[in-house]
Amino acid sequence: GGIPEFLVDNENGFVIEPRDPAQLTQKMLALLQDPKRAKTMGDRGRKLIEKKFDWRLITAQVIDMYHKLLEKA
Repeated sequence: GGIPEFLVDNENGFVIEPRDPAQLTQKMLALLQDPKRAKTMGDRGRKLIEKKFDWRLITAQVIDMYHKLLEKA
């Protein structure tokens, strides 16, 4: 897992080249100039994270992992 699993460029965030301050500045200015877009992207990101990291889901995954480990012990 990692960022590509969650980030959809221009939907819930931006993919920016490492060490490219000009590109970062451009994307930040775009959001500052379009608050509606910034809110929409933020809302999409929040919904995705709330879905992927819901405490019930994480708890079930941890319990499942422990069950698998105990079966091997």
